[in-house]
This record gives sequence, structure tokens and C-alpha cells, in this order.
Amino acid sequence: MNTGKIVGEYYEEISLGYNIFPLIDLFKEFSSEDWYNFRLDVVCVLGNTNVLQKLSGQDWIYYAQDVLSCNQKSVWLFEVEKKLNPTAIGQILIYDTLFKMDWPFVNVKGKGIICGRANAKIEAACIANDIEVFEV
Repeated sequence: MNTGKIVGEYYEEISLGYNIFPLIDLFKEFSSEDWYNFRLDVVCVLGNTNVLQKLSGQDWIYYAQDVLSCNQKSVWLFEVEKKLNPTAIGQILIYDTLFKMDWPFVNVKGKGIICGRANAKIEAACIANDIEVFEV
């Protein structure tokens, strides 16, 4: 379990899956709820001041394209849960994949789960999948 602090600019509720839409068969049933569910809880852009910001989907796209690509910044990706659980592991693994598909020019330095309570057995699965656990 990691108890350290990651300093950076924190962004909440980042939509993901922009580059998956061309792969979806338009004739299959697909609802807007499916799209909405691809949201990463927190992205931390390393090296900037410690601040929490919320950008709308379009604003995040401009930020990622203009700022992250030009400045070669690194990021951490986080899922946030009250209690460490298997669902959080699946979510962060999927969100990591989608983020890298959407933003291949952004260096993902790490992925983690921020939780109120950890569980040793579930944490072992996190370690095996290179997921840091931050118990707060």
C-alpha cells in the first residue's frame, strides 16, 4: 500500500472511449448510458500545483491535445472507492486501456485505486497488475 502523496493537478470525471466508437458496429444496440459509464474518476497531471479541477468533456479534449501533448507531461490514473474491491481493479484496468487508446501521446506513469479501506487479498491482485493502492 502506498501512503505517499502524488503532487500534481487533479482532474475529475474524465470521459473515455473516444477512439473506440469507430470500432462499434452501428447496427448493434448502443445507448448513451454505455458512453457515460466510461468515466475515469481522477487524472493527476504530474508536476503542476496540487489543485483539483473539473473540466467538461470537450475542455478535457482541448487540454489533453494542447497542453499534455506539447509539454510531454506524465499522468497517474485513479479509481476512487470507499473500500478496495474487485470491481475497482477491473475498472482501472479498463480505464487505463481506454485512456491510452484515446491519448497515446500521454505518458501514463501509473494507475491506482484510492480507497478508505484496503483488503490484503485484493491488494495482492492489485500488485500483480501494477496497480498502486492508496488508503486514505
